[in-house]
Amino acid sequence: MSSSLDTANLATIKALWPSVFPDIKLTAPKLLLSGDEYDTWRVRDMVVKFPKSEADADKLHISVAIRDELVSRIGEIVPGVVAVGKTTKEFPWKAVAYERARGRPGQEPEGPMVRPKPWARTALAKNIAETLTKVHTMPAAKAKSAGIKPLKVDLDTGIDPGEGAVAWARKVAGDAVDTFLISPLSSTAGSAGKAVVCHADLKGEHIFVSEDGTRVTALIDWADMVIAAYKGPADEGTLDRAVFLARAGLLDYCEAVLEGRETGSRGIIGPQLAAAFSD
Repeated sequence: MSSSLDTANLATIKALWPSVFPDIKLTAPKLLLSGDEYDTWRVRDMVVKFPKSEADADKLHISVAIRDELVSRIGEIVPGVVAVGKTTKEFPWKAVAYERARGRPGQEPEGPMVRPKPWARTALAKNIAETLTKVHTMPAAKAKSAGIKPLKVDLDTGIDPGEGAVAWARKVAGDAVDTFLISPLSSTAGSAGKAVVCHADLKGEHIFVSEDGTRVTALIDWADMVIAAYKGPADEGTLDRAVFLARAGLLDYCEAVLEGRETGSRGIIGPQLAAAFSD
């Protein structure tokens, strides 16, 4: 089921808003992103997501349902839910309005990444690790009750990205791409183990940091949470597995963008490729 409404269009939002969010005044709306799953708008001090299908709306519901449990574990770095929109005949899914995240995004929509000073990196890395560990220790039963589902992590090294995706990555990262394709996963990587609750869409745009770059001030976009196999605590293969998944996932995403199956900003993808294929 899909809607014929174009929620990336300002006129559509103005017409739809009074019935979807009758108790919130529409003030200074600005389209932040039109994606495959959501059209995302900034309205005053809120970020509002309009789902594009029933499945996308169900994922938003997960982020709402699990929020209190996340806050009990990692605090108010999870943006609050301001309102859940009403359904209408024209728009049959529930949009969600969230508080705007505090701090600086790890990567801006135009592409630039936050690069903490050397003295801040250790503190930030420790803070991120402590935060994610608290997420990973959430009981699976609580996650399942919110609608979060298991996902099998694929460490299959038989990846076969299209020529266009490989050329795109080579242009950014050079010979490191071919080195990866020849030997994508180290023998020390091992296999994933215990299944834990994961954010599953953690990247620069979804991590906000303090002005001094030493701590996380917000983690956003929890709609893709899964219960996935993860080898913990960290062992010698943890980094290898993480790098493999980042590189393989980016090549697959590049191919999807080139084929029109995904809409992605080249300004964002370029720095991500450079970071993923760096030593």
